[in-house]
This record gives sequence, structure tokens and C-alpha cells, in this order.
Amino acid sequence: MFASILLALALAPLPQTSTPSLQLVADTSDGLVDPISMASIPGDDRLFLVEREGQVRVLRDGAIQSTLFLDLPAPLAITVSTGLRAIAFHPDYDANGFVYCWYDAPSTSGAIVDAVLGRMTRSAAQPNTVDPGSLVEILRAPQANFGHACGSLEFGPDGYLYVLLGDGGNPGDPACNSQDTSTLMGSLMRIVVDSAFPYAVPPDNPFVGDPMVRDEVWHLGFRHPWKWSFDRATGDLWIADVGQATREEIDFVRAGLGGLN
Repeated sequence: MFASILLALALAPLPQTSTPSLQLVADTSDGLVDPISMASIPGDDRLFLVEREGQVRVLRDGAIQSTLFLDLPAPLAITVSTGLRAIAFHPDYDANGFVYCWYDAPSTSGAIVDAVLGRMTRSAAQPNTVDPGSLVEILRAPQANFGHACGSLEFGPDGYLYVLLGDGGNPGDPACNSQDTSTLMGSLMRIVVDSAFPYAVPPDNPFVGDPMVRDEVWHLGFRHPWKWSFDRATGDLWIADVGQATREEIDFVRAGLGGLN
């Protein structure tokens, strides 16, 4: 991911028994550095390309725009596996200008690093950019180690914000962080960002009232759920959880179903 990657598929007609040939081509001419995720605004023709070191660039009509949408070098904790992970636009972005960001920051709790959910606001003076000085912290979750985080951030069809965090790293999850329900590690969180600050918990979250599980948790038991998204047609949830040694994992969850491990 240290350059933008073009995956060229040679899909000329082949005999049924043949395997299509794949060629991986790295193109560094566009100036991207560690592009790690993408975001979009419904009805907008721009794509927003998130770079790990804190920059968000705009792709429009096939070209990278010269003006940065966001430059957030601090308060990031930037290592080979940490930094700015993803952004998400509020469903009412046109009116309120809110952009949410999911990033790693120096820990305030003695952990290795903290995963932080923040909110920024569109610049009044330059409406095609975000004001990094408007950053406010919404949620902070200590992590046991570098890595095993998550590179996506999404508003669901229900208007709630979904935030996924991995088990914190180290092979085999030796501390069983993904099953430690007193923390947010290894869980998909579902929160409300409109009714209270910094956030509220939907009353129908599956573990609300259970003293053994954090109220924010929608699903739990993840290792390294790097990419995930909602099916735009059905609202179903697809999660790609990076495996270890011999297996990878893809989780499929029907729309509206919570409380799975």
C-alpha cells in the first residue's frame, strides 16, 4: 500500500479449464502515499482517498485534485501499521459539514496505542476542505498492541455510526482481548452521534443492560476486521476479518441482526 495499485485483469476469452492471468501494476505517478481507504458522499461525484499519514485527497473525473481535503498529521500515532484509518461523512453532511475520522493516537491510559473516533467540520472559508482545528474526540479505546485495527468507518442504513476495532494485535490473541467484554477490543460498536455529545447508545443494542458487556457493542469476537461494508441494496453486513496462518474469514450478517460472537 505504499503506492496506488492498479490491478489489471486480463479477461480475454479463455478455455473453461484455464486460469485468468493477473498482473499487479504499481503506479506512483499520482503522488499518493499509503492510500488506505476510500469514502464518498451520496450524490457527489468525488471519491475521498485516505492516506495513512493523515492526508485525504480528492479524486474527481479520474484525476487527483491538487487541494487536500484534509491534512491531519497530529494527533496521529504513525507507525508502519497505525495512523489515519478511515473517514465517514455524516448522512446530513450537506447541512452540518460533519466528517468522522477513525485513527490511532498516543495512548493516554498506559496502553500501547489508543484507537480514537473523532469528528471534524467542513471549513467555512474553504468548503471543499475540512478544518483540522475543529477536531473533537468522540470515543477512545485503548489497544493492547500496534495493528489488528480496522480500516473502515460507516454510517448504517439506520443512521447510526458503526465503528469496528480488532483484538489489538499479537498472534493468537494471547490475552483473549476479542472475548474480553469489559473492553471494546474485538467488537463492532453501534452508536448515536446526533442525540447527545459525545455520543449515545441506541436502546435496542443487544447488550444494553448486561453488566458484563459494554453497551456500545453490536457484535464481538473479531481478530483483525480490516474492511467491511453494508450492502447498499439490502443493508446486510459483510466483514472481511484478516486471518492467521491458514485461514481468512468473511462474516455475513443479515440486516438488523445484532449480538453475534
